[in-house]
Amino acid sequence: MKKIICDTGIISRYIARDMGVRDKQIEKIVATIENIGLTNIVITIVNKIELLNWISSNPHFTKTERPIVVKFIKDLTVIHINEPISKLTEVLSIKNINSKPADTFISAIAKYHKIPIYTLNTKDFEILKAPLF
Repeated sequence: MKKIICDTGIISRYIARDMGVRDKQIEKIVATIENIGLTNIVITIVNKIELLNWISSNPHFTKTERPIVVKFIKDLTVIHINEPISKLTEVLSIKNINSKPADTFISAIAKYHKIPIYTLNTKDFEILKAPLF
């Protein structure tokens, strides 16, 4: 199977399952990620920053859990931003002036590398014509 970019909301819900949170949406996400295979999951540097911020500001993580979750995030393959991605982000931003900066960067990364995005936020990515999973 080819690589899939998992958006911040997907990874955070996958992590929430390990914290004991259960609902149908989380169970579907876990099943999808297990079907894709964790080795085929990638995140962008934007997602990594958002996830680390989420972990640091989330009061539900204990001092014991926080380093485990940070290690999980750090172990994911990260796609970084290069100059062509930066320029593509600029083009997307000009064409879609109301797009969210983080989603615009993630969309540019996905388009540049031709990797679909697994997200719950399809509306914002569809506007940017990002490839979706």
